[in-house]
Amino acid sequence: MKYTWLFIIPPIAIAIIIFIAWYRYRIHSHDRDLKRVAVIAHTKTIKMLPAYRRAVTRYRILMACAAVAFLAALFSLTAVAARPTSRDERRSESEKRDVVLCLDVSGSMYTYIDDITTYFSEIVSGLDDARISLTIFDGKPANLIPLTDDYEAVKELTDSLSTSFQKIDTPFGSPISSYATRGNSSSAIGDGVMGCANSLDLSDDNQRAKSIIIATDNEYGTNSQSIDIGQVARYAERYGVTFYGLYTGSSYSISHKNEFIDAVKITNGSFYDLNDLYERPYGQKTAIAKDSNHTIETIIHEIMDQETAKMEGAPEIVYVDKPEIMLYISSICFAIFVILIWRLKL
Repeated sequence: MKYTWLFIIPPIAIAIIIFIAWYRYRIHSHDRDLKRVAVIAHTKTIKMLPAYRRAVTRYRILMACAAVAFLAALFSLTAVAARPTSRDERRSESEKRDVVLCLDVSGSMYTYIDDITTYFSEIVSGLDDARISLTIFDGKPANLIPLTDDYEAVKELTDSLSTSFQKIDTPFGSPISSYATRGNSSSAIGDGVMGCANSLDLSDDNQRAKSIIIATDNEYGTNSQSIDIGQVARYAERYGVTFYGLYTGSSYSISHKNEFIDAVKITNGSFYDLNDLYERPYGQKTAIAKDSNHTIETIIHEIMDQETAKMEGAPEIVYVDKPEIMLYISSICFAIFVILIWRLKL
């Protein structure tokens, strides 16, 4: 009950009614004005008759039932006014994921940056209940945005990456690759992917599904990286991280492509050769994307289908009004009271 103090009203009302009835009875009992009294002979004999006694007994029983029905209707209506409620503690469950968008921004990737950032935006739009992070790399990784559920912020950042690359005329000297990702060498693919893996929460307490979407051509120079992508994959696999590879390298770089494929397989992920989605006319510096919706949708579905732990939300206390029973009781009791009053001719 939300307003239990309302239950003091019926006893007060009953007490007032009893007091008024008693006071009126007392006044009439002391009334000695015989002009106001109708004297009927032989009433004592009538009261001794069995039929009279049965009528009096029935009358008293009906009066008692009417009083009980009235009191029950009164208290049940008071209970409705007091708002009976039920208390329910609920904990929402949802499937949670952590996804890192891992983008190679070295010079050889220049022609693909615009479309890949568009793909990343589409992937972000298709994910639910996920925290997103964005990391880029060339000579070293740079985590541009940590894990967040602010999808609009991630989209704005990916759009700014595309704009940054569109403003330059050569694949080298980009503000991003020159400052944020400048290292001791160029195209440190393994080091960059390791940076993407370490941007995840790899602690034992984090039961979320963990994925890294890697867009790279895996083109690295001699001694340009301290760790290769296969070693990173074995490291990530121990923490339950899944790789999704978006390959943009040349079809002639078979060894680099196979290394990327093997790394993805170690984590039980999926590999996509984006060369199947692009055509690059001779003399143009940017590639022209073909229909890539199928690939993007496939990646989204595979990430969403990953096994994830059920994450319990904070407990939520819900109070629900439950006036139905009291309304039924008051309606029935009031109907009984009206019938009895009609039967008693009161």
